[in-house]
Amino acid sequence: MPTIFAGRTRPSRWAHLSLGTFLFLFWALPVGAQFTLRDSSRADVGSNFTVTTFATGLNWPLGMVALDDGSILVTIVEGTSFFSSTAGHLVRLADTDSNGVADTRDTLAANIPAGKLSALVRGGNLLFVTGQGSGHPILVYRLGTNATDALTLQGTITITYPSGSWYHPHSGLGIRATPNVSNSYDLLISAGSDSNATESTRTLTVSSDIGLSGTMEDESVYLAKIVDNGTSVSGSTLFQAAEGLRNATGFDFHPITGDLYFQDNGIDGLVDANEPHSADELNVIPVDSVGTVTMDFGFAGSYTAYRVDTLVSGTGTQPLVAFQPLQPDTTVQLEGPQDVKFAPAGFPDDFNYGVFVGMHGKFSAGGASNEENPLVYVDLRDTTYFPFVDQTETGVGHLDGLLATDDELFVADISPDGGFGAGDTDEGVIYRIVSAVTTLPAPRFLASDAIITGGVSPALDWDDVPGASTYTLNYADNSSFSSVITVTGLTSSQYTFAGPIDDGTWYWRVYAVNGTTSAASPSASFLVIPLFGVWGLALLVTLMSTVLWRHRLV
Repeated sequence: MPTIFAGRTRPSRWAHLSLGTFLFLFWALPVGAQFTLRDSSRADVGSNFTVTTFATGLNWPLGMVALDDGSILVTIVEGTSFFSSTAGHLVRLADTDSNGVADTRDTLAANIPAGKLSALVRGGNLLFVTGQGSGHPILVYRLGTNATDALTLQGTITITYPSGSWYHPHSGLGIRATPNVSNSYDLLISAGSDSNATESTRTLTVSSDIGLSGTMEDESVYLAKIVDNGTSVSGSTLFQAAEGLRNATGFDFHPITGDLYFQDNGIDGLVDANEPHSADELNVIPVDSVGTVTMDFGFAGSYTAYRVDTLVSGTGTQPLVAFQPLQPDTTVQLEGPQDVKFAPAGFPDDFNYGVFVGMHGKFSAGGASNEENPLVYVDLRDTTYFPFVDQTETGVGHLDGLLATDDELFVADISPDGGFGAGDTDEGVIYRIVSAVTTLPAPRFLASDAIITGGVSPALDWDDVPGASTYTLNYADNSSFSSVITVTGLTSSQYTFAGPIDDGTWYWRVYAVNGTTSAASPSASFLVIPLFGVWGLALLVTLMSTVLWRHRLV
């Protein structure tokens, strides 16, 4: 299915912005929204949220990150054609009067020497921004002391293409703090397929002025180690994290487990390009495999057929979700996933236990002409999904850019009328979605070791709930929580038992508290096995044998 990107130049109205702050009178109404949230069988979506038009008049906005003062930074393209642009800007948008509409704009980096800006991610005080494809490097910037300070360029990562066309050049970035390593970040770089439906062995060359170099195979995602030295940046270790991917561009890490979630774009129709050959996907790489194992996702021979939902070949790692038209109304199509973000923890129950996926839909169509472009919510409890914002919404083109904070979801419509040429400049919109519910949401994403050896104090972890002052923990030796043990007044989203607990399976759940008490979180469980004894020894031997056998097979 089509993702963004092809097209031509006039100076943007933001071309002559100097570094600094200016006030702007927005055309958008303070509380109005240009789309309607779609109700579902799960809940009345519209009554649970407030939507405002956060910013308008933006020249193809797409990448966004949050800044420490609550403002956001967004990529803006220079020129009258997205695809022929050679420069862009990083613009800060701030809502100083808390009415849901940005009233201040600061250009923190002007005339960035890379057009077609398609991704922006943040790791600590470092920002990484890229444009799409050949001639558009990844630039590394450092944030200043204050939110309005100009950015400082720290380095450039160049990706060199071989001669000939390339169907899906690099455009997406992801990032995480390197586990257990201070001031280190793992930067994800996409290297899409060079054709629609055929594997190849072509490669890209990576060079930089920060020490990072190497070769990337196409149809892959690579992980690069980046170290922040305080006043400089160094890079090393380019690792192939995944292969067998057609065009993975949107990434997010699970806030508790650290698993990597990302989309992949299915094969366009081999007869009719608007009728996909294979389904778009939501994929997962377990945290222990990120940066250590190259996982194969099967492109081009292994896929889920579109509409008929049949698995073809079945080799490689299967997707968590293969997006199909919704039943029974199959005119509700979800095609061209562009970005993936975990729902804000502060969203109401039933809407904070999953991920949002922005669907681009038809390449240059918007409104009623684009029946494939909803903003989709995927509930990770059962992997069901539905349009959070409907397709064919008037005034909506491509909800491609997503940014989630603790309690806000920002959605960038890169081009409300769908186009990317001279008639579509300065039309981009960013929306802000927040909870309209005053009830404290339940904690989510409970985590602990699945098996705990007797004699060890179990450690529990869950996601922070915005607005919670304390948490209450229930645990019991049965799933119905009879004879439950309660711990109150916990001031953090972690709990370690004071000492070992009895062997067996234990179930636990958490409540958020702030004057009132939230609903219970989904329950989780862990198994405590004996430290000694025939049963415990036998289980440990079995587990060890399994590990050794798998290692031998590898």
